[in-house]
Amino acid sequence: MEREDAGHALRGVYILLVDDNPAHRDALRDILRYCDAWVREVATGDEALSLLRETTPSALVVVVRFPGDASWALVRALRAMRPEHGGKIPVVGVGPAGLAVEAHAYGMNAYLAEPIEALGLCRAVRELTE
Repeated sequence: MEREDAGHALRGVYILLVDDNPAHRDALRDILRYCDAWVREVATGDEALSLLRETTPSALVVVVRFPGDASWALVRALRAMRPEHGGKIPVVGVGPAGLAVEAHAYGMNAYLAEPIEALGLCRAVRELTE
């Protein structure tokens, strides 16, 4: 994806962004909105699961910080859901490079090691939602 294409790359895509760090969450939200995504933000996995009872996003972007953090429980709970209740929603993980293997084992569809390239995040979401 070229920079000039990014402005509308995610038009019509609804993303649930999960990150407990407000400044980091704001930065990721701004990247996704730059690519024209509609973004809903929550700070915790519990908030995300509650919201998933009411709505079905096109994809989740979930930030993980370390092995065993609460984000893993969110992904595990999502993957345990029946497909018609959200169990197949694509998940893009963002976090330290050392967690990539664990991310895929938990059921994340893509994983971006930090620091991420802004357009790389948009590209990963687009590839999973096309």
